[in-house]
Amino acid sequence: MTMRRMVMTAGGAVLPVAVIALIFGNQWTVEAITGEGRDGGLWPLLFWLQHPQWSVYPDDFYNWGYVISLDFGLILFFVLLAGLAAAGVRAVDPNRGMLGAVVTGWWACVVAAGVSSLVTGLLVKLTLDMEIIGGPVGGSIVWNTVAGGAAFGLVYGWIAGLGALAGFHFGRDRGFGGQQQPMQQAGMQQAGMQQGYVPQGYVQQPYAQQPGAPMQPQMPPPGQQPVPGQPMAGQQPYAQPQHPSAVPYVPPQGGPQQPAWGAAPQQPAVPPQASAPEPPAPAPPAAQQPPAPDAPTLEPPAQEPPTQADDETVPAGSEDGPGSGGDLADTTMLDHEPDAGREPDARDDRPMPPPA
Repeated sequence: MTMRRMVMTAGGAVLPVAVIALIFGNQWTVEAITGEGRDGGLWPLLFWLQHPQWSVYPDDFYNWGYVISLDFGLILFFVLLAGLAAAGVRAVDPNRGMLGAVVTGWWACVVAAGVSSLVTGLLVKLTLDMEIIGGPVGGSIVWNTVAGGAAFGLVYGWIAGLGALAGFHFGRDRGFGGQQQPMQQAGMQQAGMQQGYVPQGYVQQPYAQQPGAPMQPQMPPPGQQPVPGQPMAGQQPYAQPQHPSAVPYVPPQGGPQQPAWGAAPQQPAVPPQASAPEPPAPAPPAAQQPPAPDAPTLEPPAQEPPTQADDETVPAGSEDGPGSGGDLADTTMLDHEPDAGREPDARDDRPMPPPA
């Protein structure tokens, strides 16, 4: 229960009772009703409306002490009513407290009227040395005042209860922009009941801006006009050119670093060498095949031995003869008889077959 709701409930309980006291509890209305009143009928209900009395000045029968006692009793009644209503509404369920707010205001009115009437009766008795003739509880001023206050709270306390209900209703929490927050579900759900699904809108989570990245335009809230000059979503924001001196120097990547001043020279880094190629994996041995049978060899035809006539055809003194020092490769052997009609001294240029 929030403080705002407690204050609104207390104010709602006091406001209608203050209106009743302003209309029926002033000294002029009390004098008129007392002079014309009767004992029977609805007159007692009208008499009970005079309980929260107040006076401005004394008359012929009462002094200033009586006026101060009535005004103090009225203020005490309002204070007790507001305090009891604010304290009692804390025990009311915020979601199901309609009837509880009415009962709380009614109960606070009865208790506040009884206590304030007791104090007012004691002060009046000390101020006025007189007794009431024909009162409801005899001639005691104190008990007649207490009886009138308790009757007022019991009969007209529901008015304070309705005022407390109005303050309890208008004092509930509200969201931003005047929109009311959705009320929670009343009471606890029974075991085994399936809870209803309430769709929730997607809310984009903010993320940190990356350093050096351009600012992303933001969408304005629903119902709000975009700010003039601000880029909308989907538009590229205009980036102002920067002065060359404002751009920080960034050394090139991959270059050799310069040694610090006064530091020992460092050995140049050896570039990484390419790794040697891996030797190829040995091929699996091929399946051995049976040897093929040897092909039959063809023997050349047998050559006939040269005859004596062939030996005599070559002159002894010629350059191509076997006795000469010339190349023996130019001489061939005849594997057949010379043709008929050929001159004996003619040389046969046909090649000889290879020797067997």
